[in-house]
Formats: sequence, C-alpha cells, structure tokens
Amino acid sequence: MSIDIDISSCVFILLAAGKGTRFKNTDDNYNLPKQFHSINGKPIFIYSLMTFLKFCSERGGGKILLVVPEGYEKYTLQITQKFLMQKNTIEKDQKGVDGICNFDENIIEIITGGKSRAHSVYNAIKYIEDRKREDINFRKIKYAMIHDSARPFLNEKILSNILDELKLNNNITTAIQSTDTICMGETCSSLFSKENRYANISLDKKQNVIIKKYLDRDRCFQVQTPQAFDFELLSKAYGKIFKKIKSSSKIKENKNKKDLEKVLKLNNFTDDCSLVKNICRGKISIVKGDSLLFKITYRSDFYLADYIAKNQEIFSDYFKQDN
Repeated sequence: MSIDIDISSCVFILLAAGKGTRFKNTDDNYNLPKQFHSINGKPIFIYSLMTFLKFCSERGGGKILLVVPEGYEKYTLQITQKFLMQKNTIEKDQKGVDGICNFDENIIEIITGGKSRAHSVYNAIKYIEDRKREDINFRKIKYAMIHDSARPFLNEKILSNILDELKLNNNITTAIQSTDTICMGETCSSLFSKENRYANISLDKKQNVIIKKYLDRDRCFQVQTPQAFDFELLSKAYGKIFKKIKSSSKIKENKNKKDLEKVLKLNNFTDDCSLVKNICRGKISIVKGDSLLFKITYRSDFYLADYIAKNQEIFSDYFKQDN
C-alpha cells in the first residue's frame, strides 16, 4: 500500500526570473518582464503563486521559492504582499461552502534567479542545500516541484495528481498528447525568427526548411510544467552539468552563460526532465496536463491569457478542478 507524500517534504519552485525577450514588441518601451504584466488585474506570476499557496496551506506545509530577476526582489515582495499577504487568508469557494484558509506568510521565500532558466533552477537548488544546513524544515525536503510562472492557469487537481504519482515514480512531468501532425525538419531558425514570425514566407530552399520525417502522433506529447523530482537526483544532475561548465570556463573567462547555453543546446536539455533523464538516467513518468497550461511566450499568448482570466466562467470545468 502506497504512503501519502508528506507535503512538508516538498519544495515548490516557481520560476519568474525570465526577461521575456520574445514577448516584447520592438516598439515597446515598457521593459517590465512579462511575468509582472497583468492579466485581468493581477500579475501573471501571482496566479500560479496563489495556486501553490492554497495547495500548501490546505495541506498544512510545504515551502515555496519564488525565483525572480536580479534587482526585482523588493518589487516582487511588494506585489506579493499586495495580492496575497495583506489579508493573511485565501477564500475558499468549493461546492458553495464559505470559509477561509489560513496560511503562514513565511511559506514563501523570494530568491534571486540567474541569467538563464537553468541558472535560476541551479540557484534554487543551491539555496535549498544551504538552508538544509541550518533549518530543520528544509532538511525534510525530499521532492522538488518546478513550474514556469508564464503558465498561469495551474489548478490544484494537477498538483494533487503529481503528488499521487510521486508515490510510484520520483521524476514526473506534466504533458498533453499531441493533437497535431508532428514532423521533424531541418533548420527552422530563419523561418520562425522573431522578424519572420508573422511574415508570409514560403517553405523553399532559401529558408533551408525541409521535412526529414513524420513522427507517430500517438506517441508524441507536448511537455508542460509543473515537473516534480527526487530532490537529490535533481541536485545531482545540475551539479554534474555545472561542474562541466565551470571546468570549461576556467579557460574562457566570463563565458559561463554562453558555455552553459551551448552545452544545454548541444545535448537538447530544454527542460529539467531532459536534464535528469540524460545526465542521471532518471525515468520520467507523465501526468496529464491541460491545453490551458500553455506558456505565455508571445504577445498573442498574452492576449489569449487575458481573455481566459477575464472569462473563467467559460472554462469553469477546468478551474473548478481544485477539490
């Protein structure tokens, strides 16, 4: 018989440290990173943070690390206090039952991210390892759940399903099965570059885009977040890759970021699961995600997210999956 996962053994890492370069318009003078832009009156990162916080508070434990860009720590704290901590409660609305859900504001800690997503995750891992030496609550951590703040429409049912899966498998990703025909092509960077994204460009030899093969759609999945891991294995995977980076950076000073991105791209490590799978040979299981867990990358995604946030009653079946 499987044993329920103790919520106090989990740390929830919310990545909100990106610059959102693909999100900005060329004529946009407002340089605020996309996760701080508002949809339906709330900053994008607040949506996932509220879901994490409610999930943890209802289960009486857990720790949330909010990873933000360098220089935005105080700004993030002010926003978090404005939207979450001023009332010290989260309202419940399940099956028409009124009530409140109390939470400890110390459950959230804001830490500084890095120059890339991988650096931000690594910073979070090192922070946890350092805190384990001095804080008994951090010593309990056995699992880490990582989520992109640019995927605001996270619900508690998905988090609950991930915890259930952790009873059986230590490394998990959220994903949805592909509904489109999937093919593998040659270099597409010129065709799908920022300046050509909406241009009427044909697929010809000048663009160097040809289809190499078609993939079996029934076996293809679109990977999302959250992703959950055995913390020690995650730490080991990142430790190995950064050790490799540091050894190469001794020869090339101030090339740490470029070296990291080169190694990650070379090995196709585009998310944490791909890193754990390839570096530590960890087996990754899939928990069903949802099409609403899309990532806000471009302006068009932002407008769609704003519409969904303003019209949640249309998607009520999804947003009520938190009980």
